[in-house]
Amino acid sequence: MTEIQRRIMESAEQAALSHRLEAEGSGVKFVNSRHLNRHSDIELELNRQFDQRRVNTSFSSVMMPKFVSESDPQVANALRWSEHLDPVFVNNYEVDPALSWQFFGSSTGFLRRFPAMQWPPEEIERQQELHDFRSSNWYVGASTSPKDLAIMLDVSSAMSKKAIQLAKVVVRDIINTLGDDDFFNVFTFAEHCKELVPCYKDLLVQANEENKREIFSALDGVQIETGANFSAALITGFEILQKTEGIQDKVLNYLRVMSRPMVMYQNDHPIHWTPVYPGGQPYTLGTNNIRDSQLMTTVSTPIFDRRNTSIRTANLLGIVGTDIPIQQIKKLVPPYKLGVNGYSFIVNNNGHLLYHPDLRPLLRQEMINQREGETELKVKIHYDNMKRVTTRRHKYFYHPIEGTPFSLGIVLPDGYGMYEVTAEQEIKLSQVNVTEYFKGNNWRVHPDWVYCEYNYANEHNFLSPEDQVLHFLARTRRPGWKWMSLRPRSPSRPHDAGDKTLMQSLVFDAMVTDGLERSSSSNLKEDKQQGYQMFGVTLSFIATRSGFLRWQDHTNNPQTDTYFADNNQYAMDEVWYKRAVDQHSIEPESFVFSVPFDSGSNGKTLVTATHAVFLEHKGHRAPAAVVGLQFQHSTLAAHFINVTSACTGNTGCKKTCASEDLDCYVLDNNGFIILSERPEHTGQFFGHADGTIMDSLVQDGIYKKVPVMDYQGACTDTKSHYSEASRTHMMPWQHFQWVLHWMFAQIMWLLAQTHLNSILQSRYTYAQEDLDGSPIYADYETNNEYGGVEIEIQRTYPTRRTPDLDVSIEGKVLPPIPPQVQVPPLVTQRTPQNRSSHARPCTKKVDLFVLQPGRLNNSGLFNPLKGKLTNCHVTGCERFVNCAEIFYAIIKLISNIPS
Repeated sequence: MTEIQRRIMESAEQAALSHRLEAEGSGVKFVNSRHLNRHSDIELELNRQFDQRRVNTSFSSVMMPKFVSESDPQVANALRWSEHLDPVFVNNYEVDPALSWQFFGSSTGFLRRFPAMQWPPEEIERQQELHDFRSSNWYVGASTSPKDLAIMLDVSSAMSKKAIQLAKVVVRDIINTLGDDDFFNVFTFAEHCKELVPCYKDLLVQANEENKREIFSALDGVQIETGANFSAALITGFEILQKTEGIQDKVLNYLRVMSRPMVMYQNDHPIHWTPVYPGGQPYTLGTNNIRDSQLMTTVSTPIFDRRNTSIRTANLLGIVGTDIPIQQIKKLVPPYKLGVNGYSFIVNNNGHLLYHPDLRPLLRQEMINQREGETELKVKIHYDNMKRVTTRRHKYFYHPIEGTPFSLGIVLPDGYGMYEVTAEQEIKLSQVNVTEYFKGNNWRVHPDWVYCEYNYANEHNFLSPEDQVLHFLARTRRPGWKWMSLRPRSPSRPHDAGDKTLMQSLVFDAMVTDGLERSSSSNLKEDKQQGYQMFGVTLSFIATRSGFLRWQDHTNNPQTDTYFADNNQYAMDEVWYKRAVDQHSIEPESFVFSVPFDSGSNGKTLVTATHAVFLEHKGHRAPAAVVGLQFQHSTLAAHFINVTSACTGNTGCKKTCASEDLDCYVLDNNGFIILSERPEHTGQFFGHADGTIMDSLVQDGIYKKVPVMDYQGACTDTKSHYSEASRTHMMPWQHFQWVLHWMFAQIMWLLAQTHLNSILQSRYTYAQEDLDGSPIYADYETNNEYGGVEIEIQRTYPTRRTPDLDVSIEGKVLPPIPPQVQVPPLVTQRTPQNRSSHARPCTKKVDLFVLQPGRLNNSGLFNPLKGKLTNCHVTGCERFVNCAEIFYAIIKLISNIPS
């Protein structure tokens, strides 16, 4: 990428140097993006490579804001010499067809962009005015050096209300030009000079988004004070603007001044990479789900005026750059090489992520400092929109990327992640037509993985990723076919490219799975079919490490195929695939069962059961595939009721799950209900159904509570200043009643504590004290390194509990659980000054749960763990609890019996 930047930069400086200034009044010809649709001779074609826009790749077009006039001599001359960049743009695109937008931003105010496109686009009904790009990060970052900036704001009585408002606008505009490499602070002065934000005392803070928001919030509250001490402030300040005219020009003049040191020393052209930002529209083959924008970064470099004059002046001609979709960067680290639960990420020198599968902001100092090394950490991994969690040891490998401010990180699960299955089927020399393994419509490939592709996106239009794979498999059979790398080292790119290892692994997996059903004998097929009908099996499937998914429908219902394919096509990246591989390291013979969340009594609910297939060689094991079944929940529930309602053998049981006073549940490893006597419980968190029992399971170590912080939460102030846990709308009198109820319950609870020694404080995310006497909501850092965000507490689950219980499991008496009270949600740390409907960043906390199988295994195979809830002081509320693991499954049976 830096080579492309260098070509554009050198061509631009040479074109400006050799161009002769034209006389004033002479016309200039250029392609204006506003009027592109008026030229019937200019053809625009839809191109997937360029944000799904209609473009012309033969020349560039000029985007010119209305406040920039082509009659201005400086603008006109810059338009003339910059048109010589078109051949460079075209050549760069021919050399590297994966390139996105190339551009030249002139210091005079216009933007030349390749390829040519119409602005505003046809689909935009309301015409949008172009903003001044000279305040954008890619322009400011490339044109100026990193800065330490102190801004002095006059709030004395000498300032009128209009003047103070204009001054605030100027401060905002200047701060918006700062990037992550800059440090700044804002001071107000009247009789005394002080920091605008008190906690930023005696320091300059990094110009990141969090610190900017904090300054802007404080800026809104600035009021005029008495007195004025100009002599102290003007030493480090600047004159306050008092008129609306020229505010933007004066800010841009400040940029020109700041860029002079770099222009005077013209040998150094720094390459600037912007932080990641949402750009144009991405394109996903075979789907209509085009999201609003894709993540992008921009690389830019300054263009200097190299003319020799009698008086040397520092004149910045502009900035050249290219946009880079993050998806193109991710292609350089193929996911299949990292394996299941492995991933890559890139971080810049400021600790900000370029990409990450979860975009979590917690990074290591070694990567920020661009060092090479490796480390090992135990981390929390959440699934399913933060409803599930697991803990896993990861190995981290990191290395700086030469010529950039970035470092690449590779993360692999400890153990199975250090090995991979290597099995390929030769395609080119095969005696069999490999496309025979891909017959039918019961298979899919990973839609985001690149198996083979043409370098020009518009050269072929494929209906689906499967269509594209079949096309290239057919091409491999042609004479003269060569495997061209997706990541060539030469300056020129081939016509097409493919990943030989991935393609041949895909063919191998398709070959192996193609004969699974056909190879079975007729008797075995009949037995299978009877088993399918008995347990209501609707579909069986297999997903492999090459991103290949094949399934067999046992209902002959075409809608089943379509639904399954649309919702499970990501193979190795699906949650059920990752969970099955993780579970294999805990219990190799077990299956992972799951149902849709809160599916309730829906008669069409399906249970998904998956199992990971590992291959072993010389004592090392690696995951090769995951097999699974989908079957009707109603059939499984019927078997569950039949089995648990009968007394077998000579046990002489008096109560079964059919008894009215006995409740039975089957839970998965995260505490969600798979089966219950009440169908509406299906997919519900067990704490919703019976919070008392869930508490006892956590206290006895059967489930472990895992707090998870979401540093990327979005909160809106229109709902409430309270936590997201409060989801119901209440009238003011209801709030007052709630507070009174809470106060009364707290007083009664304190009185009870005086007389009872065995009371244990709740371990929920209420504002109650924990075992050590500190409030629960203070058990994590609120003054975190991302200052300025709010902490909002999400309650894990509402509970239905019996008050004042003692818990006894296997003779071990656990402290009782406090009475349930309707605790008002926690107030956030900082209340916004005004309520708006705009989302704001905030940090959220949620408690998730994970099964501890070792605790159950300690009681012995098929030996249930027994307990009793006592001391409830209410007749008939004592309950017995039995808990046992169901062999070959990461689900367990819970039963509780009122005494």
